[in-house]
Amino acid sequence: MKTIALIASLVLSSVAVAGLNPSSSWEEIKADFSVKETAAQVTFNAGQYSQIVSIMDVCYEASTNSMKTAKAVMQYDRVDNGDREIWVELGKKQLSTSRAYSKEYCVSGQESCHEWETVNYEYPLSTMITVSTNPSNSRNSVVLFSKSFDVPNCK
Repeated sequence: MKTIALIASLVLSSVAVAGLNPSSSWEEIKADFSVKETAAQVTFNAGQYSQIVSIMDVCYEASTNSMKTAKAVMQYDRVDNGDREIWVELGKKQLSTSRAYSKEYCVSGQESCHEWETVNYEYPLSTMITVSTNPSNSRNSVVLFSKSFDVPNCK
């Protein structure tokens, strides 16, 4: 019975988004809450903390070879409230980070690292994004299609 219910929900989910396809605009896809987009993410240093933003919500600044949030995003900080720490809003700000970044990986050692290797990366300016159904239970999500996405230039 559970299998039949699962199949029925998947069929209904697919029917609900039947109007979407790889030719649909990103605006149409993002406006349809019956689907979700699985995209690369950009990490911004937001003061004491990092903030992760979907690559669909950034733009590229060629003059500085940097990625910026397309819109100002809310900044938060953690403050001591006596018996506990709470998050407080600091206001909105457009974030920026270099397109090029590096990560260090341990290449020698078990319990403690004896040798590290630095690997250089760049955030992509074009990427494939997977569009899936967006059921309440993510295990039942069905991939509908993939679509190319180009990071727009900042205005």
